Amino acid sequence: ALRERLPDLPTLPNLTPDAALNRITDGLVAITLGLARFAPIVLLIDDVHWADAALIATIGRLVRAIAHAPVLIVDVYKRQRL
Repeated sequence: ALRERLPDLPTLPNLTPDAALNRITDGLVAITLGLARFAPIVLLIDDVHWADAALIATIGRLVRAIAHAPVLIVDVYKRQRL
């Protein structure tokens, strides 16, 4: 759908799953830092209790990359009842 609106977008190469995750994480870091240059922001990550290892690693990398930016990250984790 995006290519229909922007036909001049370059075609990206197929990546390994790890490389694709790195590209997504790099983009998330860049967007977060870019927005934080204009005003402090809050990033809400809901349902972290469903997160897999890749998402936890991505959140960790994001936290390290934006450590000195005006960003508040709120992770919502719902404790399971026993």
